[in-house]
Amino acid sequence: MNRILPLAAWEVRIQFRQGIYYAAAFVVVFMAVVLAQLPRAAVELLAPVMVFMDLSVIGVYFMAGMLYLERQEGSLQALITSPLEPSQYLAVKALSLTLLAVLSTAGVVLIAYGPGANWLPLLIGVALNSWMMTLYGFWLAARYASISEFVAPSLLYFVPTQLPLLAHFGIWTGWPLYLMPTQATMLLIEAGFRPIAPWQWGYAVVYLALAGAVTWRMARRAFDRFVLGEEAAR
Repeated sequence: MNRILPLAAWEVRIQFRQGIYYAAAFVVVFMAVVLAQLPRAAVELLAPVMVFMDLSVIGVYFMAGMLYLERQEGSLQALITSPLEPSQYLAVKALSLTLLAVLSTAGVVLIAYGPGANWLPLLIGVALNSWMMTLYGFWLAARYASISEFVAPSLLYFVPTQLPLLAHFGIWTGWPLYLMPTQATMLLIEAGFRPIAPWQWGYAVVYLALAGAVTWRMARRAFDRFVLGEEAAR
């Protein structure tokens, strides 16, 4: 951990240089301005949706973009001979993008809703979800050689993660939704704006933590197979 935190701080600097934080800031301001024009009840309905979808994009597509950029720059080739271990690489990426997700969410909610949100469940949900989706994004993106090859098939994996929106809008609230880890995310985000049942709290935190552990294992195996294996073969 003593090594990962300084590396994560350095990764944040790199993301600033790459324009990732500027792009995120633009999205935050846009969403906040739109929400700020709406009545309070509409903000409470739509803010969780925007936060939820923004988190998904940051986790999956920002991670994929960073991976492909590093492939083009040759950074992954250098990783093989560097003292940085694959697990440390993944942890640095996940932590840095989790920080970005937390800051983005805080910005949107503060501007559009104010400081009166219930921040504990909201930020717990954001952090756990970002960790999970970043690793999920790596697991998926590592299989493809470029962003153009990745985008179309990624939708097949990405769209199901958005199914909890059906429950949020009252379209369908069946129990199978609770098999989706992102349903746990949505519950914690909603808890930032309205109370949820104690069992929902327990389910959401435990399930997201387990999902994060599973996606970590998936990403680690994908790194060995599609990144180290590919680069070592060159």
